[in-house]
Amino acid sequence: MRALIVALACFACGGKPAPKQPPPPLDAKQLAKLLDDDMSALAELTHRQRGNCGALAAELRPLTERMKLHAAEVETMSADPAKLRELRSALAAYAKQTPARTDRMVEDFKVTGSACTDDEERNRLGAAIRNIPTF
Repeated sequence: MRALIVALACFACGGKPAPKQPPPPLDAKQLAKLLDDDMSALAELTHRQRGNCGALAAELRPLTERMKLHAAEVETMSADPAKLRELRSALAAYAKQTPARTDRMVEDFKVTGSACTDDEERNRLGAAIRNIPTF
């Protein structure tokens, strides 16, 4: 009981919080799954907002920020040839669905880009699309 009181007193007095530890690195299978999830979310978003230029541009921002985190993991993993081979192998499990999904997204992006009402809206959408990470 005394230890609990001392611990609470230290916390209340502004004791130092434990330093944040970086998250453990992802393994290739986890990263491949996250990358596929990102692409599925992107496909769903582009289809749901098909023809709605402003809404698609706005909703792309948070998704692309999450995608950038995963792309950074790819970059880190790419520094090690063995890990890169593992990642490529893990991504192969998702390769079958990728072409059709990509084709649908391209079509949705075309339709939505054509629906932009002015240059400003078209430029916002273009900037959001250019912000999608590639690797």
